[in-house]
Amino acid sequence: CGGVGVADPSYWRVERGTLIKDIVGDIDTEKYRVISGDVLSGSISSPEDSIQPFDETISVISEIQEREFIGWALPGLKKYSLSNTFISSALSKEKTDLETGLNGSIRSIIPFGRWEKMLPMDIYPDFLIKSILAEDIEQMEKLGIYECDSEDFSLCAFACQSKIEVSQIINQGLELVEKEG
Repeated sequence: CGGVGVADPSYWRVERGTLIKDIVGDIDTEKYRVISGDVLSGSISSPEDSIQPFDETISVISEIQEREFIGWALPGLKKYSLSNTFISSALSKEKTDLETGLNGSIRSIIPFGRWEKMLPMDIYPDFLIKSILAEDIEQMEKLGIYECDSEDFSLCAFACQSKIEVSQIINQGLELVEKEG
């Protein structure tokens, strides 16, 4: 278990069904989000829940309750930047504690090529996502929906400039082709 909300990050060997609170201790769920699994593809949990059968990690990250006022206009001295748009990427090589904030609202899909850099396979994710949203099964098949898994798109969701949960859309597409299959 690890993350900013854990006093003593460490490795544990536990039995199935162990409660998360028995491992991480008391967690203020107003300040921190408990995730069963890794940060990118795990599920939100409560300290009262037991560890999920196939999860090997418990992550605890800061929970952001309020949006930053005019955050887009600030220089971002302490913000993480994947595209080096904040000053912090040039000034500091310090590790940044990531949190749950989106730093913006959901926008239209704009193809900047960022998703392609994050994927472990050679497909066109922008077009695949759009074909899933349009429920165009024939196009989804041509674009490689059968090669995909939602975990493959976890980094795309993290890097998405449009703030779109790409992994959830891939799941919707896989469920659609299974149902219509």
